Amino acid sequence: MEKSEKVIETVKFNPFTATDWMGFAGAENFSDGSAPLIGYLDVDGFDAIAILDGTGLHVSWDIPVEADEDEDGEEIQHEETETIGFSFPNAYATRALTALRPEMTLIALKRLPGSVAS
Repeated sequence: MEKSEKVIETVKFNPFTATDWMGFAGAENFSDGSAPLIGYLDVDGFDAIAILDGTGLHVSWDIPVEADEDEDGEEIQHEETETIGFSFPNAYATRALTALRPEMTLIALKRLPGSVAS
């Protein structure tokens, strides 16, 4: 009888580059001095960034601000975005990492243990 293997796709993380440091200067090195890690995923169809650093795991993404209507009922488009984010302190970061997938939903992120909206 053959044993089937189930492959679970995970988020691939890479060490910070100089460009990453410019965008995320607040990230902290790990206690051994190694650089933070950065990965990319999809949350409800939006491109999200996951950063694993000395303080834990942080996931954030931008969503467009909804259009308004002017006095004539015409739609006013905004080019602004709102940032949504969640952090998982070190105590919960390992558990959150094991559940992080390349495609997730906001609800799934909220349900992960230790999730703190940021």
